[in-house]
Amino acid sequence: MPYRWVSSSVFLEHNDVVIYHVFKDDYEDQGARTFWYGWNEDCTDDGQDSFDVRDLVKLLPEGATDAQKVVAGDLKEIRRAIIAAIDAGVVTEDGIQD
Repeated sequence: MPYRWVSSSVFLEHNDVVIYHVFKDDYEDQGARTFWYGWNEDCTDDGQDSFDVRDLVKLLPEGATDAQKVVAGDLKEIRRAIIAAIDAGVVTEDGIQD
């Protein structure tokens, strides 16, 4: 069966940085991963252009987000963590700056 590449869907946009969903095994029908996101529309599962938000919270100032809620998969808190990382300059349109 032939496959067709489809760019990832947008998870959030903040301060000109766009964050995309990463899909399990790069198949959209497998569903978006809870903890993995990318900074370009061609991001791939476990690729160089994606990141695990659970690792990202370790780079944020204390109190920037509730790490326990992020690890539990709370999408509202995951969104908040990524926005805090963008504001702190940890996540840019070029990737993770640690």
